[in-house]
Amino acid sequence: MLPVVSADLDGNGIWDDNDRFGMVGYQDVVPIAMIGAGIRFTTKNADDIPEITFMSERTIRVWEQLTEFLFDETIYWSWSRTGMGNERSRQMFANNQALFNWNEFHSIPRLRAMETDFGILPMPLFDETQGRFFHHVNPHVAPMFSIPLSNPNIEETGAISDHLAVLGRQIMTPAYYEISLQGQHARDEESIMTMDLIFSSLTFDTGYMNNWGDLGSFTMHMYHNRQSDIVSEYERRVNVAQRQLDRMIDNFLDH
Repeated sequence: MLPVVSADLDGNGIWDDNDRFGMVGYQDVVPIAMIGAGIRFTTKNADDIPEITFMSERTIRVWEQLTEFLFDETIYWSWSRTGMGNERSRQMFANNQALFNWNEFHSIPRLRAMETDFGILPMPLFDETQGRFFHHVNPHVAPMFSIPLSNPNIEETGAISDHLAVLGRQIMTPAYYEISLQGQHARDEESIMTMDLIFSSLTFDTGYMNNWGDLGSFTMHMYHNRQSDIVSEYERRVNVAQRQLDRMIDNFLDH
């Protein structure tokens, strides 16, 4: 690709955080962008049972187009490959060293002091035939809790956790979404509309979140290591992923 926005600002011939890029971000964008393009790691069948549905001709086309962009170090700068941390990518964006910054919503309040106006965009559609948007929570930064097997009061624990979830939905989510994100940090009406679109098109892919057999994270490793043969890497993992998925299904059905 021929860089349009990117520039070697210090003129030393080395593309690093002192230069300007088309986009800054990190490796987590890879599986989430693929889901955004309509790829599903798993899909539920007619019996409501998840099945692995990752590999297809579309998957290969999405991967090839995505990595053509992400593998170009003159266009995409990744803090996960450099080990500098997310704060550095936010600083670069605030310093006008990137046209786009791929990140989660938690980064928006941290850009409050940024002088240059910025807007919020959805994950892009892969092509004009896709029909709808897909947005996925990043499970690598999303907090969650687990209930240990040693818990003697499963039903009571389940009732309490359900009640807490309802209260969170009724109280915390509106406060965060309407008051903080939309009321305090969005800079234009278009960004507010985009947030509505994003939250209304949330999807949850169990294969990505549960990461059976490294199914959910192997594309991130491939990006990090500059590996391009997604078919071979997928085939190395799919049997283990299927066995772990089958074990989980059996455990659910037994209870």
